[in-house]
Amino acid sequence: YVVGMKGAYQDADYLEFTYNAPEAGKYQMQAFHSNEDLAGSHGYNIKAIDKYAVVDVNGNYEYPRFEGIVPVKPEGLTTYYFVDCGDHGVSTVTKGDEFGENNSVTDQIYGKDAETGYSWGVVDPKGDYDTEGPGLESDTGVYTEYTWASEYDQVDNVAQDDLDKETTFRYARGQDTAGITPREVTYKFELDPGKYDVEVGMSNTWGNAGSPIVTLSAGEVEDVVSEPYSSGSKTLTIDLTDATPEDNGRVVLTVKGTTAGDTLQMTYIIITDSADDGKEYFILPPGEEKIPVENIKDVEGIYTGELADGVDWFIDYRNMKNDSGRYFFLNTFSDDTFREKTITLDLQKGENIIRIYNDNSWNVTFGGTQSFPGLEYLTNYAPNFDKFVITPMALNSAVELEEEYTIDVASTEYGIASANQNTVGENGEYTVSMIPAEGKEIVNVLVNGADRTDDIVFDEASGAYQLKISGVSEDQKVQVYFSKPNTSKDSLKNLYNEYKDLEKGTYSTATWEQFDRARTEAQQVLKDDDAPQWKINNAYDKLLAGVNGLKDIGNLVFFVDCGDHGVSTVTKGDDFGRNNSVTDQIYGKDAETGYSWGVVDPKGDYDTEGPGLESDTGVYTEYTWASEYDQVNNVAQDDLDKETTFRYARGQDTAGITPREVTYKFELDPGKYDVEVGMSNTWGNAGSPIVTLSAGEVEDVVSEPYSSGSKTLTIDLT
Repeated sequence: YVVGMKGAYQDADYLEFTYNAPEAGKYQMQAFHSNEDLAGSHGYNIKAIDKYAVVDVNGNYEYPRFEGIVPVKPEGLTTYYFVDCGDHGVSTVTKGDEFGENNSVTDQIYGKDAETGYSWGVVDPKGDYDTEGPGLESDTGVYTEYTWASEYDQVDNVAQDDLDKETTFRYARGQDTAGITPREVTYKFELDPGKYDVEVGMSNTWGNAGSPIVTLSAGEVEDVVSEPYSSGSKTLTIDLTDATPEDNGRVVLTVKGTTAGDTLQMTYIIITDSADDGKEYFILPPGEEKIPVENIKDVEGIYTGELADGVDWFIDYRNMKNDSGRYFFLNTFSDDTFREKTITLDLQKGENIIRIYNDNSWNVTFGGTQSFPGLEYLTNYAPNFDKFVITPMALNSAVELEEEYTIDVASTEYGIASANQNTVGENGEYTVSMIPAEGKEIVNVLVNGADRTDDIVFDEASGAYQLKISGVSEDQKVQVYFSKPNTSKDSLKNLYNEYKDLEKGTYSTATWEQFDRARTEAQQVLKDDDAPQWKINNAYDKLLAGVNGLKDIGNLVFFVDCGDHGVSTVTKGDDFGRNNSVTDQIYGKDAETGYSWGVVDPKGDYDTEGPGLESDTGVYTEYTWASEYDQVNNVAQDDLDKETTFRYARGQDTAGITPREVTYKFELDPGKYDVEVGMSNTWGNAGSPIVTLSAGEVEDVVSEPYSSGSKTLTIDLT
């Protein structure tokens, strides 16, 4: 997904990939979305509107710009400070930046600049400057106890000094454990009285910055506070003309970034003369860019007006009229969020560069009531893409595809084996390299079942044994067997005899099947008078592993596959508990065991038919459903494992059920029990669930929060 989110009227951010087309012509590209909440912390508005993006092939559209709308920065402004927050080489600037008039290094702790005499720099939240930092080589960066230059800007523990100002950052470090709330990064600057523009950059590479704001303050002057933002930059204007100066006649300006998130990443600060040059400007939504009115008022296809008193309004109809490569991604108002989009691409033969640009030029606002205009902008974000599927539509000439065969190399313990390529063409060749562990040797190599051990040669240059296979005409399966301490046939016989009459009993299905296969293989090897040593070794190892892997589930009381769509069967080696004969049910007596158990609806409402899938025996209540997405062509799937199926809280937000819940009850005999509960978060909106075990007057057992995997809790019902 596109990180920076710069829109249509500045240099737009984009996602780029290359596609190697076998022939020139028209291709169909299907763009599929991932669940939006998985990709980053966006506002709730991410699901409120359609999205749009510009698709560019080989520079045909470059990015969504239109003549006359590009903001123009006034020329001749003096830069007083250029601070590259978290820079690791403070005596130099990178990529065309320049020092300000008042600073001779890019970052420092608050104090007088060694050359200019102006005081400026970072201020620690607790005034603690006694820290050595991470100890990177060639690092002249600045560290305080609770704000650090990112220690990850390094290669082999050598600090990098060639990173641009948007990449380096200073972050709030260890402030959570120190009780510093909100988290902060603060700089102070001495300035002469006057009016200034202060541009502050932010990044959120770790995804935990929350919604930082920047506050400008200077004594009695009214604070200037930004809108929340965690990436890109915002420019704030503050008038220090009438501010109370210090004894030296200068005003101290504080630039403070704060957040309720885990940390914040401040990338740079630029302080210049104010750009207010007396011209009449139109403020581009959402209020961060401005352009002269004369640049926009006569442009055809542009509508300008006022949304409310003093609030400029702007629609660029050229988005829809021009051949700009723009595509709308329609909102489905579901957790899948947006429909996939089919886009026609005109590709050249060979490599093509495809870019998806963010386009923020179509402006949508909302408000909390119908009585007043909606003044809050819903920023467009380029979609979070899961995959692109590209298929030919009309090629300029036919494509001849070469036959390709896969190469699969597997080996036993005590060595490494690999092929020099993953696929091979018709009549092609490839090489398998093999390196036995110290003291071991290669005892057998099979290629599609044929013994090729005698064809192995030792390559002194690589220090590996090699086998070259040529004339390939089918998929290749290579099995390499390395030697190990030999097992006698008598040892295999003794192990087999010990377990030959063992019955399944209460062993789990999965572990029993593994054991039984190994036992059968051992029996066949024992019957073979000419069995080679490696087969005897393997048979013994497999049988021993099968014996050791047997799992007795005689103490399994309940096994519930929440949200299963075929409740009369279990999948992939699971087993019913002794007290349940189906995998899921509404609370009541089990038809075979007589024990009561099952799901309980939060409002006791069981009058629902569910989604109406074919072949579905799943269980549904009004406010908890088995996932209706476990289907193919409206036919419920019954071959999914227990980690895939799930029961979820459905419609509980609109029903006022807080907190959301999924509840099961179980009848048990008095005793002590382990309860394992699995969770998943495939839609990315589960928050931080907890599991509570309760039984009358017994003290509740409560888990730590978790949204995926499983946790096991112990409760004593004796």
